[in-house]
Amino acid sequence: VSLCVAGGIGVTPFACVLQALLDGWRGFRLQRLYFVWVCKEIQSFYWFAELLCALHKKLWQENRPDYFNLKLYVSCTESLQRMSEERYRPLSSRLLVGRPKWKMILDEIGKINKNRRVGVFCCGPKGISKTLHRLCNSTRSSGTAFEFNKESFS
Repeated sequence: VSLCVAGGIGVTPFACVLQALLDGWRGFRLQRLYFVWVCKEIQSFYWFAELLCALHKKLWQENRPDYFNLKLYVSCTESLQRMSEERYRPLSSRLLVGRPKWKMILDEIGKINKNRRVGVFCCGPKGISKTLHRLCNSTRSSGTAFEFNKESFS
């Protein structure tokens, strides 16, 4: 079980992972992937919208809809527009306004994955990685162990 968290352009390292899952995910030992992407403006999501929609469609066709849990957060509401194009419909239902409530997200993942290890991979602003690192190191009542890893651009 893995949680991938991207802030803005921090999605770049995860693009190859998502493409590999689309190309032949059965070879992965991964049981479930949680993917959270936070951007200031909705236009940023169009970078990988086709890939995200294709992966969503493939997993539904293969009867694995719970394998990929996607949440998209738009933090700046001033430029908010809907992803209204028909081809992006799977993404519009996963679009949330505001900033993620990280503790609540980790608690939810912990409840679903009791007594398991969850790899947390983060690439984005320092504020997100600091918060996730602190939360991953705090005690979990569900027995879930969150293992924090981060990628940073220099």
